[in-house]
Amino acid sequence: MEILLTEAMRAGVAGLSSSEAPTHWDLDDRPVLSRVAAHSEVMSVAAALGRIGKGSIGYLHSSAALYGMNDEDEEFFLALARAAGVPVICRASVAARK
Repeated sequence: MEILLTEAMRAGVAGLSSSEAPTHWDLDDRPVLSRVAAHSEVMSVAAALGRIGKGSIGYLHSSAALYGMNDEDEEFFLALARAAGVPVICRASVAARK
């Protein structure tokens, strides 16, 4: 994944967007891979983007998709930003924060 991201960024892609949303399915009605990726894998890809030194990340965390941001989500997004060193766009539902 890191190699693909690096090649894509060199070709002009603006960054990385991913989702853990329970509504995110592929064309064969299977959960997209980002829904089952370990957070360590997401952090590894974020670090690869950081080594490139440009771009941004848009990410929808599973619980944030359903209930809005919580403290665990905030910690994950902060860690993601630290790993990448680029802006992280925290996509979440409009539900009230718990």
